[in-house]
Amino acid sequence: MKQVIDKVQDLVKPKNIQAAVDAPEPPVSDDDTPPNETDNPTGPDHANTRGLDLRIGDQEIAGLNHNNATINDDDTTTADSAALKVLGASLFGTSADSTGDTFQSSAPAAFILDALCAATANNICVEALYSESEATEDATTSHAHAESGIANVCIGGGLGGGGPLGSPAQLVGQPPSACSGILGASIAESYAASNRDRVTGQTTSEAYDQTVGLCVLPGCVVPVAALGSFGQADSGTTPGTEFADRGSFVVALGPEGFVLLEDPLGLSLDGLLGLFFNQGETYMSPLVAGTAQDALKVTALTEILPVFAGAGHTETLAHNDGRATDTDTDTDTDTDTDTDTDTDTDTDTDTDTDTDTDTDTDTDADQDSDEDSNEDSDEDSDEDSDEDSDEDSDGDSDEDSDDGDHRALPGTGGPSAGILALGMLGVAIGSGTIAYGRRPRKSGAN
Repeated sequence: MKQVIDKVQDLVKPKNIQAAVDAPEPPVSDDDTPPNETDNPTGPDHANTRGLDLRIGDQEIAGLNHNNATINDDDTTTADSAALKVLGASLFGTSADSTGDTFQSSAPAAFILDALCAATANNICVEALYSESEATEDATTSHAHAESGIANVCIGGGLGGGGPLGSPAQLVGQPPSACSGILGASIAESYAASNRDRVTGQTTSEAYDQTVGLCVLPGCVVPVAALGSFGQADSGTTPGTEFADRGSFVVALGPEGFVLLEDPLGLSLDGLLGLFFNQGETYMSPLVAGTAQDALKVTALTEILPVFAGAGHTETLAHNDGRATDTDTDTDTDTDTDTDTDTDTDTDTDTDTDTDTDTDTDTDADQDSDEDSNEDSDEDSDEDSDEDSDEDSDGDSDEDSDDGDHRALPGTGGPSAGILALGMLGVAIGSGTIAYGRRPRKSGAN
């Protein structure tokens, strides 16, 4: 009975499912400063952020901007976003699932804050404690994204009549946009997104987090950012086309992104205190790519009661199971090549050549020479030709020729025979006259 159940389960189990993979070891790029060690991403494919993270031992105490976008092994997707977490519980959070509720958004203070923006003619606009999650799938694409923020403020955006620009909650897959006013500020904004092409298997993941952002003068002429991190991974479509990139900074100034302290740096008092900046690793192998990056990590009392605080964490993982390569290549090569070569070539060569050579040549050669040249050919063509030729040519030629062979004077007959006869008669008469003139005559003296 168990074997029957297992068989049925195997028949109904979805086929062509990706097998989850973890980040390959060793990393192709490692910016960890000992004794710090970055945790490797584990499958399934995903992108996530942790804007702020505080833990004591294994207990999560508080967190900001914990976003996760996941593509599962069977191509279904999920997304979770939490603007704020306390003791592991999500506050002002959203979640989505491609097999259920595919979209959720939350902005509890939106009604009041939107009214404030309208009442001040777009000069004081605030968005706070927002989050958004989306997870979808169709025949060709699987998609998931999650984003959240603690605050996004724009002051003086209505002075030029343009108003503030859209917030990250409405700009799917993009970093926070600049304020169009005199002063703009953002606190703890981040997003994470993953996409998969279900035909080729190519998967991409990207994550962005910024702890503090500041824009001075309209159009964000003088931008300032602190504790920012990003990561992106692309599995590619064929081995060798994988791609991964990551980075972080402590402070970035100016429109060109002048960065202060973006290189790895670590200070450590063994077992007591650790301070690490811009730590991370990059992972790649054929059709697999991943990243993990932290702008800031602080550890304390690691040998007694571990305390951990982090800011600007991003993580990505993407892989391709090679589904397009396996299916298309094998089918095209085996079926098309074998059928065309065996069937077309053998039939044309054997049948056409042998029939024409053996039948036509042998029959014509043997019978044409023995039986008036064309009697063996097709009945419609050869019989008409042969009979006409035989009766006309053989009848006339053979009879004339055969009769002439028995005459004393060959080649005579008809007018020729008459002329010859007259000639012979003339000779006879002439001979007779001469003979008569020469006969002896009687003499008169007798």
